[in-house]
Amino acid sequence: MISVVTASCLTAYAFYTTGPGDACRSTSTDRLAWTIPFVLYGIFRYLYLVHQKEKGGSPTDILLTDRPLLLVVCAVGAGRRGHRLHRRRRADAAGAVSGR
Repeated sequence: MISVVTASCLTAYAFYTTGPGDACRSTSTDRLAWTIPFVLYGIFRYLYLVHQKEKGGSPTDILLTDRPLLLVVCAVGAGRRGHRLHRRRRADAAGAVSGR
């Protein structure tokens, strides 16, 4: 059952990030698909901790105490923030050139 849910979750996320829907427009980036490997690693890391290391219980405790999971969350967040800042700077530079 877990393998079916995991595969379905990853497939749905991949379609969400690469599809023509509102995901790319709402996040103001066309590079959302680059987060798929991070999400894949995060899900498999969590499953490894729960099933192999028997750390089931509170998902919050696992997230806050496991350094690799924290690094994945920080990397995705930093990448998205950096991309937004880059787009804002390009828009400001284009506005300055056009005289706005």
